Amino acid sequence: MTTILVGIIAVTTVAWFLVSWRWRPQQPRLQVPQVDVEGNKTPQRYVAETGNLIAKGYRQACSPFLAFDTGARFNNTVPNLSDPASPLVLLPLKYIDEVASAPEDWLSLQEYFSQLGLVKYTHGPPISSEVQRVVRADLKPALEPTVDVDDLIRPLEDACKDGFGKEMPECQEWTTVVPFNPLMRVFVRMASLMLVGPDLRDEWADFSFEYLGAMTRATRTVRASYRPYTRWLAQYMDPDVRALIKARRKAGQILGPAHEDRLAQLEATDGDGSSRQRRLDPDRHRDALQWFTEDYKSRGVKPTPDQIAQNLLNLSVASTSQDGLVALWSLFDLIDHPDALKAIRDEISRVQSRHSSWTRQALNELEIMDSFMAETIRIHSFTQTSVNRMVMRPYTFKDGFQLPVGTQLSFPTQQYSHDPDVYPDPRSFEPERYLNKRKQPDGAKFHFASTAESLVWGRGPHSCPGRFFVQDALKLIFVHLLTRYDFKYPEQGKTRPSPDMPNGIMSAPDVTMSVLFKERHV
Repeated sequence: MTTILVGIIAVTTVAWFLVSWRWRPQQPRLQVPQVDVEGNKTPQRYVAETGNLIAKGYRQACSPFLAFDTGARFNNTVPNLSDPASPLVLLPLKYIDEVASAPEDWLSLQEYFSQLGLVKYTHGPPISSEVQRVVRADLKPALEPTVDVDDLIRPLEDACKDGFGKEMPECQEWTTVVPFNPLMRVFVRMASLMLVGPDLRDEWADFSFEYLGAMTRATRTVRASYRPYTRWLAQYMDPDVRALIKARRKAGQILGPAHEDRLAQLEATDGDGSSRQRRLDPDRHRDALQWFTEDYKSRGVKPTPDQIAQNLLNLSVASTSQDGLVALWSLFDLIDHPDALKAIRDEISRVQSRHSSWTRQALNELEIMDSFMAETIRIHSFTQTSVNRMVMRPYTFKDGFQLPVGTQLSFPTQQYSHDPDVYPDPRSFEPERYLNKRKQPDGAKFHFASTAESLVWGRGPHSCPGRFFVQDALKLIFVHLLTRYDFKYPEQGKTRPSPDMPNGIMSAPDVTMSVLFKERHV
């Protein structure tokens, strides 16, 4: 019996060794310069110095460069820089058009973010072709009015006002508020209206925060606690991953009844008609739940609630985790630049005098506000990199530069935005920088949601499809804030912490900082 047991243990040990050897990370061979910290390579240093290292590579190399010693294995602190099998190469701007136009099966955005979020192991929401296609085809047109159908702007404005009414305290006198929470919750409430419609708006908004927390915990746990060849076990063994799977089921349950109603309505009308005819139908539901259902049906697919939920969760995660930060940065910048704040308030009054209500056209006339917001995301970027891809096949650029399979590639967004050869006096916040640029012959490209000038939203077919929604939602938020409230820092002469708080390739404003608010009586 003892001999048999020893034999089983020996065979198991050898098998485990062979599996470990087979699945060990294999780093692609790259002939590019490398930047890294000097001396002790602690996780804390990588978290704090990521931006400095990317800046160093940007200054020293007009050619691609490799960020960090990927063999350091720094405790998975910076997730998309910590896998030796997928080193991150930062590319100069001369490659941007080739990368942006490359087919998905060669340079993959979806695979990049799937690996970043470990969705294969956590069952989180992947970026799908449906998300890109539907948001681009339906969301932007829904923000624009037609002869017979009102746009989404008025319902979004109502959701904005309702959100501030629920999230902001009474401010008859100067009242201390931590603004990040109400800003983020109002934005998510507006996004939820666009995603699931008015009936499910509040329930989906509350669930979005629950889901984001579960997803963050599951991803962090799998990355930190499991080796690549054991991550498949997490769905069976790990409580955080199990909690995320449970949350995913809950999403399908929330959507189930409405989803069945939408399918039945489409069946009753045969779902016929062009996409333009459907958009002009005044009785059509104007939300992403409807758009995804129609998209699947047009391709002969009867979607399950889970399929729709995964697509909607992908959009919910994006809006919950990033756009609240942009709103907070903008608020701080307004406090720091009182002259610009006054100019924007005056602009709001002028535009309101020309329009009976806020529409897409009216929001487009807020050019000073648009310029201010564009300068905010130029100065403050929630990520150091963008236009991210995973190399799926050996890829050769036009100049002969080659990238092997498994390489991650990105462009140094923040360094480009702070380059004096691109932007004069780049560290200076100039509220009307983009307003002045719009006076040039090609001025149409210098607006908040443009991808021609900025890399923040990506580039090419995979640029952020929801950026126009973000643009309009932020404008509605600040129209409400600037007309309803005065605000200032709690202490006379106090300024916000500077620079922004780094966390690997990400950065954020101080989300715990308080601001004084007081209702305006004008």
